[in-house]
Amino acid sequence: MELDLHKKIAELNIMLVFMVLAMNVSVGWRSSPGPAGGAAASYSGYGWAYGRTTGAIGYREPVPVLPVRLLQSAGVPVPLAAKITGLAAFAVLVLLTLVFLRKRYGAVAGAMGAMFLAANPYFCYYAVRGPAEIFPILFFVAFWYFVERNDPGLKNMAAAAICAVLAALSKLIFLFYVLAALALWALYGRSARRLRFASYCALLSCILILPYPAAQSYVFGRPLSLQENLLRQWRNTALEGPILEAPFSGGPLGPAQFMFGEGFRASAARFVSGLKKAFLSGLPELAFYKIELFFGLLGLVFLLMENSGPFAYLFFVFILPTAFIASARQLAVGEGIESRFYLAAFWFVCAYAGLGFQRLLDVLKQFLAPVRTDRSF
Repeated sequence: MELDLHKKIAELNIMLVFMVLAMNVSVGWRSSPGPAGGAAASYSGYGWAYGRTTGAIGYREPVPVLPVRLLQSAGVPVPLAAKITGLAAFAVLVLLTLVFLRKRYGAVAGAMGAMFLAANPYFCYYAVRGPAEIFPILFFVAFWYFVERNDPGLKNMAAAAICAVLAALSKLIFLFYVLAALALWALYGRSARRLRFASYCALLSCILILPYPAAQSYVFGRPLSLQENLLRQWRNTALEGPILEAPFSGGPLGPAQFMFGEGFRASAARFVSGLKKAFLSGLPELAFYKIELFFGLLGLVFLLMENSGPFAYLFFVFILPTAFIASARQLAVGEGIESRFYLAAFWFVCAYAGLGFQRLLDVLKQFLAPVRTDRSF
């Protein structure tokens, strides 16, 4: 009887997740026609949207563009195609979050983590604008799902590597996140099997991603042409504000030069300022329902106390690189950067929140159990 009750509650939780998702997607579908202007053009062509009046500065990561262009070839307008693809990706991300957390941490953690994600209007807003911000998170979560299966087999490793490549070819910074995640996972286990899996997976991912920087190098003369031009734009934005006459003046800027080119003291001050802004304004603004932050912090604390693996540290892997740009005044109205740069880190907040909710229930059950026992006598 008790098992049937738990099963019914779990089924009800899953129904609630998809009800919340349907409501959020419905509101997002009605509220926006999809990406417009330069955002729409970036799905129908490579490079031009980023170059604005300066011409193409590199190839956009191809994975978010391909499904939109396939729908476009079938006669669907680009804004509508991007909107359909983005919302579909958001729905799959919610489902994958539910499955991953449920299998790894329990039914309540899965349902609540997926519900926090499904109810978040900012995820839906960026999904309506196209798949570019949702795809890399989706494929990273899929990558981590295969990694945490602890299956050393070739099929599992290949699946993890393919998901890693799809994440990186959706947004190239995710290659760093993938490699950092594999390093954390290997260091935590400290076994030859884990080290071998992580090494081969990282090597295979880097090999599979090579055609993209090779194509940029062939056409634009630099393997990271788009990314380094955008880093130059970020540097100019930080120095001169969001309204620039020549956003790419100065030429491409390498990642190391972008982070540390000002000297250690200035770079450290910019990093600390960005980190402060991320925690005080960036992440809290994404928490439309502030309870997410409470349960997210609670879940992170439980993970750290239980020493349950590298999953607790992945949030910091995602938030630390963002700190280098968080202090820039990207927007002309209001200070700071767009919320989309925090989306990946906030996925972990939602996941931790589901875990925190479940652990809090476990603690309350243990606390109340003696009371029920005493009353039975």
